[in-house]
Amino acid sequence: MRISADSRYRLYINGAFVAFGPSRCYPWYQCIDAHEIDSLLKPGRNVIAVLVYQPGYSYFSYVHRRQAGLLVEIMIDGESILVSNTAWKVSRDKSYSSCVPRLSIYGAGQEHRDLRQSDNWTAVDYDDNDWPSACVCADIGQPPWNELQERPAITFEQELKQVQQIEVREGNIRDLQTEDLSLGDPHEIARQGYSSSRPIQQPFSDLADDCVRLYVYDTGHSQVGWAHVEINGAQGGETVLISYLEKGQPGNWIIPDPQTYCRVRMTDKYILARGKNTLEPFTPRGGRYLLVALVGPVVSSVQFRVGFRPRRRLLVFKQSSDLHDQQLAEIAQMCRRTLQACLQDTLIDCPWREQAHWTGDGAVSGRVIAECCGQTEPLRRMLELASQGAAPDGILPGVTPSEAWAYVVPSFNFSWVEGLFNYFEITRDGSFTEFCWPTLERMLIRFSQDIAADGLIRSQPGRRFFLDWATLSTDEPNAFYNLRYLYALQLAAALAGHLDRRDNQKQWGQQADRLSKSIKRAFYHDGRWYDQINSDDQSQHVIAIGVLTGLIQGSEAKMLLDLATATSLEQTHDPLILASPYMHFYLFEALKKLKRQSDIVNIIRFRWGRWLDRGAVTTWENWDIDFPDGSACHSWSAYPLLYI
Repeated sequence: MRISADSRYRLYINGAFVAFGPSRCYPWYQCIDAHEIDSLLKPGRNVIAVLVYQPGYSYFSYVHRRQAGLLVEIMIDGESILVSNTAWKVSRDKSYSSCVPRLSIYGAGQEHRDLRQSDNWTAVDYDDNDWPSACVCADIGQPPWNELQERPAITFEQELKQVQQIEVREGNIRDLQTEDLSLGDPHEIARQGYSSSRPIQQPFSDLADDCVRLYVYDTGHSQVGWAHVEINGAQGGETVLISYLEKGQPGNWIIPDPQTYCRVRMTDKYILARGKNTLEPFTPRGGRYLLVALVGPVVSSVQFRVGFRPRRRLLVFKQSSDLHDQQLAEIAQMCRRTLQACLQDTLIDCPWREQAHWTGDGAVSGRVIAECCGQTEPLRRMLELASQGAAPDGILPGVTPSEAWAYVVPSFNFSWVEGLFNYFEITRDGSFTEFCWPTLERMLIRFSQDIAADGLIRSQPGRRFFLDWATLSTDEPNAFYNLRYLYALQLAAALAGHLDRRDNQKQWGQQADRLSKSIKRAFYHDGRWYDQINSDDQSQHVIAIGVLTGLIQGSEAKMLLDLATATSLEQTHDPLILASPYMHFYLFEALKKLKRQSDIVNIIRFRWGRWLDRGAVTTWENWDIDFPDGSACHSWSAYPLLYI
């Protein structure tokens, strides 16, 4: 079966759930998933049922074009025997509400579902005579789906797992400002219910009106998947809320305030039908903890069982050379668990609030998976998606596939060049590198237009001038921004040399030489490297990229890397600006260039070891994630696997 949908589908064959898709893509390069389904069919009558979700707007993993559709073809021995056409039947699933808040600024909508309006439409014996026929909304190859890309279906483990119940509480929502629970935001109901709650013990009594009973479950670590709740004995009309949490502890779970930066409200709502109900969201969610809330009135005879269905893609890691060292072994396992959780159809930044495919994140974590697992497809897919989403002026998107213009990050273009260089170094795949070459040329032409009279580049108006989560100044001209551009030019010139593109090699090499002189003239004074012209700021960032670009060499490189290492280990009274976990990657690369492996390992022990000491089982977004939206599982922080 070849199948795709705009925007997402859940495929059922003979009543059984088969797959969720398609792989994320731009509509002008629509992905077609290929599934082998012969083992799912049986002699006689078979039913293929597909549930399609269309949010009606673009978000951080999807580009909306005011059109929707399903595309299916089944082939036997190369012959097409069934296609999606007007012979198919279609109906709107009225159990799903079409007016719901978004889960966060990054994602699509919450799920509000009234199971009293649901029926068993995926079953083989379902009568669809009252359903209208489907209509054809576009022929193959017509806009907005100009080109189709068939991709082998990725195999995911989706087996239902048990979860550990760790807390039960009761609270009330009588002070919540809503007259009708069906109109209220379920996330706010869960937040207020928990904030007003107290621990209780079994056995449970009936749950009164305006009260809420909350159960918290631990899935083991942050991961992507579906909460799965089976309920028996419902009277019909009861409300169940399911929230996905990232961190906290009994009595103090972090249920984010949707009025803060990321607008996180990771809560779905279900109204039960009479009797048996099975609750599982359409779209995979993410986090470590499940908060299941029963909203009164509910009779005590209602029983339920909670599980979690992880969406795991198989990763086989190479053996670490230091597994005999317990601390390094635990850090390595923390990194593996993080990458495993963040590898979906693409590499995502985190399972919880976003599940977004950032170009800068993927350049680092894609390289880790390529080198530590021998799987180069995630890195290649990052390069491909960014290329397909390039703006007319050549600048690449910060997050793909999306139209999140406010999150176009110019420095992630430099990450893309680094990723392309690393992909070629690992694979020697000249044909794919040639495929990416027009993107590389257009992008570097665009950056050359940012060069001012002093020979330095400035940020691009209207685009996000992101350097790091650390306390770096964004005053311009900026040494770190220019150094990252220099590094990209040097790697592009080296790639051109590998592919015998001598004109590009000469052009980019000359640009790099001129930029090197301008950077040193502007930011190097009295034997010190500064972040800005009129500032005393000195950072690990500038030193690390300075070493990688060759601007800092010899005894100076040794002295400055001594200081950078001491800053990471908190062994100096005059520290540099400390890089985030993300940008420590470049410090590690600089230390590796000078063969200072022991310094890398010492920093890993000190900084990633602190996370272990605080009970972390996955790598964090930043050194401290005590703020509500901080991610406890972030793919960019798992790169120590490259060095231990």
